[in-house]
Amino acid sequence: MTKLKRVRFANLRRLTKKDMYIVEGILTESDVNYFNSLKNEIILIFKNTKNIDRRLLEQFNDNITISILGGLDYINKAKYSKPSYINRTLYSPKQLSQIIEYFENIEKNINSNWTDTQKSLYLYNKLASSLHYKYDSEHSYENGEDVVRSLKGLLYGKLVCSGFALVFKEAMDRLEIPSIYQNKASHHSWNIVKLDGHYRGIELTRACYNKDGNIISPWYFGMDVNFYEDEHHDISGEAEEEKYDLVPFDSEEIAENYLTIVRSFIYKKIKNKNFGKYEKYIMEYGNEAFWKQLDKDLKSGIISNEEAMQILFNIKNHCSMINNHTKKIKL
Repeated sequence: MTKLKRVRFANLRRLTKKDMYIVEGILTESDVNYFNSLKNEIILIFKNTKNIDRRLLEQFNDNITISILGGLDYINKAKYSKPSYINRTLYSPKQLSQIIEYFENIEKNINSNWTDTQKSLYLYNKLASSLHYKYDSEHSYENGEDVVRSLKGLLYGKLVCSGFALVFKEAMDRLEIPSIYQNKASHHSWNIVKLDGHYRGIELTRACYNKDGNIISPWYFGMDVNFYEDEHHDISGEAEEEKYDLVPFDSEEIAENYLTIVRSFIYKKIKNKNFGKYEKYIMEYGNEAFWKQLDKDLKSGIISNEEAMQILFNIKNHCSMINNHTKKIKL
């Protein structure tokens, strides 16, 4: 059941001069009809996009603006009550519908049997490989809007640190994985995510900035043992930020989780084949043994050309960092 609460935030009111409602629960068609019946300009405030059906967004009239708090929770954090931060949370229903569709297209490939670590690792790799870091002002704006510092950057494939951290926070919220958006004001933003019972520092920005083609380093996925010692993560001057007790992943943990992801995609693509014999080769992925066996079975007709291409395509696109070019991790 949807809960609506009419509110008033001085800074938000000065920014938009619209009536504001906090929406809790699942957005329904009756909610849409109610707000469409109102003639005044309205802002609907949601914690995140998890309970929003994008098809309902498309039914809203033009008098509706959506605010997604996400990492910029201006209700509970004073520093985000500045108009510059609030503006990053605002979307037209059409924009938000397209953003949700972006997330849904990635989420449909997530295996429900994966752990939270595997789900977040998949998203980390997928987002970093498909998005681009664009800092200069020439690339920041689209149609007069600063898109790189909000979820809008997903619509254009470009973001800066604040946008990357908001995107990853939203991705985690949609999967109900505990996460925190952290910000060193006017400097840098990143995420803290609770995985396997421990807090991990995640740097999607650096993963994207330092990628080699589509090869994504796992280092920025909670492996940095000196995360808070980095000057860009120094939050000693941020009164509303908490320094979490981080436990870094080691390379073996990352390798094991990546291999689970790879195996699930290969199983999915050739699920009707007897795949048991490939297990030892997959576990030694990165060695020539796997490729020799794949080639042998292709030539003998055990798998088709199409199936072989699907295997290689999914490995490359979903877990591209696991290949012979990877230097950061030993499998």
